[in-house]
Formats: sequence, structure tokens, C-alpha cells
Amino acid sequence: AGAEAFDIVDLSAPEQVIDHLGTLRHVAFMGENTAFASRIGMPSALHNEAHLRNSLDYHRSVKSAYEVALIREANQVAMTAHRTAQTAFLQGHSELGVHHAYLAACQARDPDMPYETIVAFDDRSAVLHYQHKRTSPGTNSQVLLVDAGYQLQGYASDITRTFARDSAPGVFQALIRAVTGLKDSLMAATSPGVSFKDLNQLAHDGVT
Repeated sequence: AGAEAFDIVDLSAPEQVIDHLGTLRHVAFMGENTAFASRIGMPSALHNEAHLRNSLDYHRSVKSAYEVALIREANQVAMTAHRTAQTAFLQGHSELGVHHAYLAACQARDPDMPYETIVAFDDRSAVLHYQHKRTSPGTNSQVLLVDAGYQLQGYASDITRTFARDSAPGVFQALIRAVTGLKDSLMAATSPGVSFKDLNQLAHDGVT
């Protein structure tokens, strides 16, 4: 359902919502500010009520054409930014410099990102959720990991890519090629009606 499924009312103060509830029997509060819900007399049992939340989540799992278009565009912007990050890495920029190049390609600021970007060189690329972004030049670095996305109207992309210089150890380059090949085979197998479990099994079979 889109906006046509809702009655949208502009309010000058949050508490005015009480005036619009009237005698409705089925009311629940959805959101993080449960303190506000308590303040307007909403019992805690109706804060993010489980059945309603599950129903909303279920219906949101199937995206509208508009939502698909936003997700596609968010991924396209992120893909361009990832290529820019790779170029900055090959030019010898620091982790922080690669991060800034990524943001510039998105024409965004840190707060605009769906999550804090991860830019890691060499051994740091093996550190889970690495966030330090060193300022030392990456001229001699062999490996770059970028975990970053882009957000558009509340819909986000989330892409992780690993790059290696031609001078990186051959075994690591072979690993990247193998993982890329597995990813490509999974993408080729993905279509409407194919379950996540089936794709997960294909990934498992590809690794073993």
C-alpha cells in the first residue's frame, strides 16, 4: 500500500495526535519514541505491538515499483563510488582519503550515509567493522576493502568489495577471482520464485 492507504494530517505539536484518535478501538504506537506513547496514554502493550509489526514487515518485504527504483538508484550511485574509491586507492591515497573520495562520488556527507563506511588496507581488511581510517599514504598497500552504501529517500544500498593491486600475492588474487565467480553464479541463479535457502545451498556447494 502507498500513501493513499493513510490519512495524513499535519500537526504543529506531537501531542495534538490525541485529538485525531477519537474513539478508535484499534490503536497502536509504532516507533522508537515509546516515552511519547506513554505520555499520551498509550499502554505499553500497544507499543510496537508484535502482530501489527509483523504484518507491516511482511507486506514491506515485497517492494513496489517505486521502492525497487529507489533501491536500484542507490546501488548505482554506490557502485560508481566504489570505482572511485578503487581509483583513489591505486593513486596512493590514505584510508581517510579513499573514504573522502567515496563521499565525493556520492555527493554526500558522513551523516547522509546509511551506515559508517569501512575503508581498510591490507591486514586491517580482516578486522571486523574496522573504523579507524588511517591518514598515512597507501602507496605500498596491496589490498583495499570498502564496505559502504548510499541512501536515497530512506532506501539504502550496502556493498562490500575487495580490490588488490597487480603486485598483491597471487594466492590472494586467486581468492578474489574465486569469490567473484561464486557471486556471479549466484546472481545468474537469482530470479523470482527462487528462495534464499536455495541460493544459500548453491553458495555452500560452490565453496565445498
